[in-house]
Amino acid sequence: MSARKLKVLADENIPGHICKWLKGLRRIDLKTVREAQLAGQEDSKVVAYARDQKRIVLAGDKAFSEQNYTVCTHPGIINVSKLNAKPQTCQEKLSRLLAKARKQVGHNVIHLHESHICVVRLGNKKETLPYK
Repeated sequence: MSARKLKVLADENIPGHICKWLKGLRRIDLKTVREAQLAGQEDSKVVAYARDQKRIVLAGDKAFSEQNYTVCTHPGIINVSKLNAKPQTCQEKLSRLLAKARKQVGHNVIHLHESHICVVRLGNKKETLPYK
């Protein structure tokens, strides 16, 4: 991706301090589902809004996956559901993703795990990337 800001839509399951941290980053244009007046809406409406606004969904639940949202039919999904119970780890892993694999984000589904990044591409082809 270029030096343009990465446009992100944070699902309602993303902790407030993560949203605040992301809003403070110069290269991130973050909007929450609450700000978009989508709180409590179905996930499909969140993805449709993100697609219309060309925003990547930052999701905190397992429903935002390649099984439910076909790769390349949306700007991208970053799923942090595996890190929900560890907000500090979530922030650290997001930071590493943005530093290391920012180019991987577009139109793919990204699952952040404790030990690695899983990038799901068109045809549900999975690639594992280390954080380091």
